[in-house]
Amino acid sequence: MNTNLNPSEKAEPKTDVKCRFFAHYYDQNVLMNNRLTLMGKHLISDDLDKYWLNLKSLLQITDEDAEFISKKIAGVTDEEYKLKEIDYIKKMLYKYLSDFKNTDSYIFDYLRSKGYATPYLEYSIEDLISLGWVQLS
Repeated sequence: MNTNLNPSEKAEPKTDVKCRFFAHYYDQNVLMNNRLTLMGKHLISDDLDKYWLNLKSLLQITDEDAEFISKKIAGVTDEEYKLKEIDYIKKMLYKYLSDFKNTDSYIFDYLRSKGYATPYLEYSIEDLISLGWVQLS
């Protein structure tokens, strides 16, 4: 995939890469001039530097989302799930999901659909925040 970025450089990413990142969050909330608006194709423009996504931290994952990912997506059985405390499961999911190299894309698709911040390409969530692409709510 051509990202138009050189990972060894810390240069400002190109607008087309930011557009592709934002497209993963279509129909999510974005902030512009401190006003919340719904992400749509009208926002993919030359003025993209004015926008950032207002997303939830993976640390805020709900019990329902943690259970869905554990059971339905990651293949954890009901018995395995019942043996662990939900807080333990959330901590393990956060650790696992923070390293985007370990995670299948369909898990990220689910998380993005729920408004959680996820890594993108070679950028960690912290990188996306420092670039001004994401603000955690």
